[in-house]
Amino acid sequence: MHFTFEDPINTSILLYFKAGFAIFRKPYVESQHSYERRSDLIITFAEKEYILELKVWRGEKYHEEGLSQLAAYLDSRNQTTGYLAIFNFNKNKEFTSSWNEINKKQIFEVRV
Repeated sequence: MHFTFEDPINTSILLYFKAGFAIFRKPYVESQHSYERRSDLIITFAEKEYILELKVWRGEKYHEEGLSQLAAYLDSRNQTTGYLAIFNFNKNKEFTSSWNEINKKQIFEVRV
């Protein structure tokens, strides 16, 4: 297992979701859904899965790879909709949100 800059962000958000969903009956949050295939967060709530990928902004190429990676995760879970959160630590950044269609998957993206 290797450590990346995104790991502390993932851990913080995972803890937030676990605490937030603790008020509901049987919340479930996971991060690994098959051998060597890993997404950052899969939240099962009310019998529906919400798949979230968390990335740190490292340029457009890395962004495109993140979208493709999430589309593959969605495919492996037979899902059509996913969520991508991109954390940009640059000084001059834009806060945006948009829907993307990648390989017939709908991905809602936010950049913060």
